[in-house]
Amino acid sequence: MDLVWQEKYNTDIPEMDNQHQTLFKIMEKLNDDDSKDDKGLLKELYKYAIYHYKSEVELLNANSYPNIENLIAFYQESLDQLFIDIGMYMAGCLFKEDVLYSLERWFLKHTTILKNEFIKYVL
Repeated sequence: MDLVWQEKYNTDIPEMDNQHQTLFKIMEKLNDDDSKDDKGLLKELYKYAIYHYKSEVELLNANSYPNIENLIAFYQESLDQLFIDIGMYMAGCLFKEDVLYSLERWFLKHTTILKNEFIKYVL
C-alpha cells in the first residue's frame, strides 16, 4: 500500500493538521514492511486517535459546532471499528494490509469531513 501525505488532507486548522500528520506518520510506520512492532504501532495509533478525537470535540465545542452529539457518536463508532480491526489483526484474523486499507479510508473520510463541515465553525 502506498501511503503518501497529500495536500488535500490539510484542513487549514494548524492544531488539527499537526495531529493528522502525526496519525499519518504512525500509519506510514505501520505500512513499512521492515516494521518489527506492528502491535505496538497499532496501540499507539489507537491511543493517539482517542487523543485526537477529544481535541477535535473540544475545539468544535469551543466554536459552537451545532451537531456535536452526532459527531461524538461518529467518532465512537470509528474508534470501536479501529479497536475491532486491531483485535482481529492481533488474533491473526486480518492481514496488516486490511487494517491499513481501513485506516486509509477512515483517514480520507475524516479529513474530508473536517475540511468540508467543521472549518466554517472554526476559522
